[in-house]
Amino acid sequence: MPLSLQDMVIKFPLKDVKGKYKQIYDEELKVHQERLENILLHEEHHLELAQSISATFFPGSEIARRTGYEFQFTEPLCETRRKNFDVLISNQRNGSIILVESKTFDDEVKRDRMKDIFKECSERYDTILQEKGVLEQQLSHPVKNIDICMIIEVEKEVDVLRAYNSIGPERGLKPIMLVYDRMGNRINLAEGFHLRDRTLNREFHNGVIPGSEDLRIDLPCMIQGHPFHIFARTILANPVEEIKYFSRDVLENELSKIPLGCSGREKISLISSKVDTVIQHLLRYEIIREEEGRYKIVSTGIKRMKIADAIKDKYIRKWTEKKAKESSLDRLQELLMVDRSLDQY
Repeated sequence: MPLSLQDMVIKFPLKDVKGKYKQIYDEELKVHQERLENILLHEEHHLELAQSISATFFPGSEIARRTGYEFQFTEPLCETRRKNFDVLISNQRNGSIILVESKTFDDEVKRDRMKDIFKECSERYDTILQEKGVLEQQLSHPVKNIDICMIIEVEKEVDVLRAYNSIGPERGLKPIMLVYDRMGNRINLAEGFHLRDRTLNREFHNGVIPGSEDLRIDLPCMIQGHPFHIFARTILANPVEEIKYFSRDVLENELSKIPLGCSGREKISLISSKVDTVIQHLLRYEIIREEEGRYKIVSTGIKRMKIADAIKDKYIRKWTEKKAKESSLDRLQELLMVDRSLDQY
């Protein structure tokens, strides 16, 4: 555990400890702010990808009627507390399922990131096979065939394919690639990829529309998503004009809308645990405080849009300052210890 800033001032009296700390802190502040902004942006894009593929196979949609494949639920086996794929689609008639993982990327798509994805897909597929009996119970039909897919944004298609094709199959399970074109409102199979089902394969090569307005799935967030993103997509996105307080029940009710494979006590326990995580996270960064059994959003004003923008800015500032302080103290102590060892020569 690093020393406090005051302890370092005492321990290294001949060094400009406070001046060096300020320099390091300013650097770390910028790094952590950029990091958090990217995390929250990726969360939003990740959710959009999951929503798009889920809406495509919403029961009653054209492609669901033509192919027999329907959206079932998100994050299969999440009740085991193990990270798994984002969306499960199945065909009850032939026992086939499609597991879809949403992936977002930074400006540069690195080979190491793609290797991690292949390894991740292999591990998650192994979990699916181990728990196949549970899935069959939740689906109410046997699982005979499994396709693993990854859906990405069209803007990243060329870079992702380059990294994808540069890695051999020995690195793990290489998923079938689907491409979401937000502007064109289409999902296609990437060039060179094929699905097991011929009808479905033809549909995706032609391009499918990700649902219509009246068939949009109610997926406010992912149950294993980032705590602040969950708060923003549920409480802060509430359509009421004025928000200042909310109760635990309201957050639980919002999370209960997420389509999950588990039900009953398992689902209640999972949601309760996530609500605990979200509330503790918000309390830690002083976004809310408890008042008479409810939670008050710590912000000036009561208008929803004003609060939502102000709270996001406040959260980014609070989180960034806390992380920058921690990492700055680590860096400073390491630097001072190195300097002291060099002074001995």
